Amino acid sequence: MTESENSSAPAPDVSSKEYLRKIEQAKLLGVHPRTVSRLAERDPTFPPEIELMGGLLVRSVKDLKDWLEAKKKVGGLPVVRKRSSMSGKDAGT
Repeated sequence: MTESENSSAPAPDVSSKEYLRKIEQAKLLGVHPRTVSRLAERDPTFPPEIELMGGLLVRSVKDLKDWLEAKKKVGGLPVVRKRSSMSGKDAGT
């Protein structure tokens, strides 16, 4: 498959998969892929990564859906903000 054919391929159907890569996890959760990393760093209840052969890191669809359902019951996804490069200084002053 050429690079141009690959770029026009439809997005993978995550509903039929058991494990998802980070970009597919982001799609399922409705967030940016970097937010998936931030959630993993900051939320101890976020599902752990599973390392497959070749070092491929994935998460279980079931675990992600269970985590998301639990978060919805207590008020939704946590707010994950980028850390400020201002080192705590107020940007407005």
